Parts: sequence; structure tokens; C-alpha cells
Amino acid sequence: MGALAVSKDLISWQKLGIIVPKIPYKKFKLLAESQGEIGEKYRRFNKLPHTHIKDKEVFLWDKNVIFFPRRINGKLYFLHRIRPDIQIVRIEKIEDLNPDFWKDYFLHFKEHIVLSPKYEHEVSYIGGGCPL
Repeated sequence: MGALAVSKDLISWQKLGIIVPKIPYKKFKLLAESQGEIGEKYRRFNKLPHTHIKDKEVFLWDKNVIFFPRRINGKLYFLHRIRPDIQIVRIEKIEDLNPDFWKDYFLHFKEHIVLSPKYEHEVSYIGGGCPL
């Protein structure tokens, strides 16, 4: 899960904690499918591995958080990745990333997707990491 730490001098850091939604996959699916089915690709990447206890809650895998370097029209933007796609978030301030924000975000989930893999192998090669 994506977390945020801030610094003014790159020596001292203030940890702000997790900024992406800590949401069970089942709840994500319920909200995101309010616009129609989200498809097999999300189920495939958020399955509970067979080694886990069946009753354990599975949280949505949200990674690759990348903030834009400057505000755009006064707003903060960041990319993040709920596999296999990449989505964008726009907020006024970090404190806006609350449960109500994420609920509305997932109700309109398809509107936030900015990049989807075209071919199956791309699922492992798009994201916020450095190029290979």
C-alpha cells in the first residue's frame, strides 16, 4: 500500500502514513462495478493466494504511487496502480484522502484509469518503477 513521507531537506522526514485506500477487495468490487463489470483482470490480480487462510480479508493491492512534481491549477495529482491498470487521483490536500473520497473514487473508478496494458505480458511492465 502506498504511503507518504515528506521532507524539506531530504534528511529529516515526516511519515504521513498510508494514503491509498485500505479497502477489502470485495468492497472495491461492489463499488467499482456500480458502472458495470470491472472484468476478470482485477479479480485475477487481487485473488487470495492458496496459502492464506480462507476467512482472511484480502485488501486491494494499490502500489506505484507517483506524485506530479507541482500542483496543477492548485490541485495535487498522483498516479497509482490498482493492478493491472494505472489510475490518477486529483485532490486539494492530502487530508482529502479519506474514506468518503475513496468511496466516490471507486464509484467512478473507470473514469480514473489512464493506462491499461494492451498485451498480457505488459501487466508486469507498466507501473511506477524504473524502465527495464
